[in-house]
Amino acid sequence: MIELKLGPPHKIRIWAGEIPKLPCAVGEYVNHSLSSPGLIVKDRQLVGVELFIRAGARSLYGFLVGEFLSMPSEALAIKVATTTQVGEVVDWALLRNIDQVFAGLPVEYGTSIIQGVIEMDAGHLLGSGVLQFNCAAHSLVGSSGDIFRRIARLIVYLLSNRGDLSNHDKIRALLELG
Repeated sequence: MIELKLGPPHKIRIWAGEIPKLPCAVGEYVNHSLSSPGLIVKDRQLVGVELFIRAGARSLYGFLVGEFLSMPSEALAIKVATTTQVGEVVDWALLRNIDQVFAGLPVEYGTSIIQGVIEMDAGHLLGSGVLQFNCAAHSLVGSSGDIFRRIARLIVYLLSNRGDLSNHDKIRALLELG
């Protein structure tokens, strides 16, 4: 796990290859497909991103895991696991002392993740295969579709650039951290 300092009061943690243990119940999937020129990224990659943004009196939060599996085809299939159940409390979350954080992704955030992937033109950045978002955590008050859209954008960037974290300006821009 790497913690990036993008300027106070923002905090971001990134996991590559291994992610923290998080029991995620799946109720239904939100699916989408994008055209792709074929194989570009040719291996399995796994990235987890936890984002905490302090915006005045508000605290924005989300944790999302993206996994890319390359497959020869002409499309990138996107699968987002959502649930209608409240998951277990996440005691290691950055926001744990400010808001309650629960495992799982509420159904209403699924399309926002798809939107973030589309905004990044992931079919052309990653190539053909399956991009899955099977694990997430959200806070009771601080999560929104917009925060998960931003995290999805960063995950696509990290997957397509082999986890390169050197360009802090690009990361700030993807997360819309003015």
